[in-house]
Amino acid sequence: NARLQAITNRIAGDVNAAIADGRGIDVADIKRRVWAAKIDSDSTSFIDWMEQEVGTLMFAEGTMVHYRTTVARLREWNGIRRWCDLTVENIVKFDVWLHQLPKSTHSKEPISDAGIYTYHKNLKALLNRAVMYGRIERNPYDVLKFKRGEKENVEYLTEDEMKAFERLLVPDGSLMAVSRDLFIFQMYTGLAFGDMQSFDIRQYRKEGDTYRHTGERIKTGVAFVSQLLPPAVRIIEKYGG
Repeated sequence: NARLQAITNRIAGDVNAAIADGRGIDVADIKRRVWAAKIDSDSTSFIDWMEQEVGTLMFAEGTMVHYRTTVARLREWNGIRRWCDLTVENIVKFDVWLHQLPKSTHSKEPISDAGIYTYHKNLKALLNRAVMYGRIERNPYDVLKFKRGEKENVEYLTEDEMKAFERLLVPDGSLMAVSRDLFIFQMYTGLAFGDMQSFDIRQYRKEGDTYRHTGERIKTGVAFVSQLLPPAVRIIEKYGG
C-alpha cells in the first residue's frame, strides 16, 4: 500500500505540475516518466518478442514463411520497435510504406492489396496474443480495417477437361503416370497438395460404397469434409491403398 501511495503521489505531482505550467496532460508522457525504468526495459523488446512468438506457432511451413516475412518487413521499416510504438497512427504509416514496396527485387510492380492484407492479418493475430498476455491493453487493429483486395476469378476445369486428364496416355510406372494419377485424385477429392500429402485412407469411414472423412486443412486448420468419389477410389486401389 505504501508503494502504491508513492506511485499515486508521483502521478498527482506530475499532473499538478502540468496544470501549473499550462501544459496539456498526456497520459502516455506521464507513464513514461512515472514508469521510466519499466518502459525502458520493455520498449526495445517488441520486435524480439514478436520473433520469439512466431517461433512458437504450429502452422504449415507456407504459413510460417508469411509470419517470418512479416517480422522481417517490420524490422526493415523500423517504425515499430518498442511496445509504445504500437499506435493506430504507426500501423497506418506501416501500411503506407508497404504500398510503396515493389513486389520483388526484380519487379517494379507494387505489392498487391491481398499481399499487404496478409502482413496486417499476421500482425493483428500476434497483437491479439499480446493483449491476451497482458503486454498491451488493446489491439490498434480494433479501430482499423484494411482492404483485403479483390479476389480474382478462379479458373476451373470443365468436365470435358477432367475426362481428358483421365484419358491421358503416358508410360505405365513412369513419373508422369504417377503425377497424372495424383492430379486426378485431387480433382475428385478437392484436396490441396499439402492435404493430399497427409492423406491416409485409414482416416476414412466406409458407409456402403462411400468413404467419408472429416478433418482440418493443414495450412489453415479449417474443418472440411472429404468424400471419395469412384475415380479417386480407383486411384487408391491402383496403388494398393
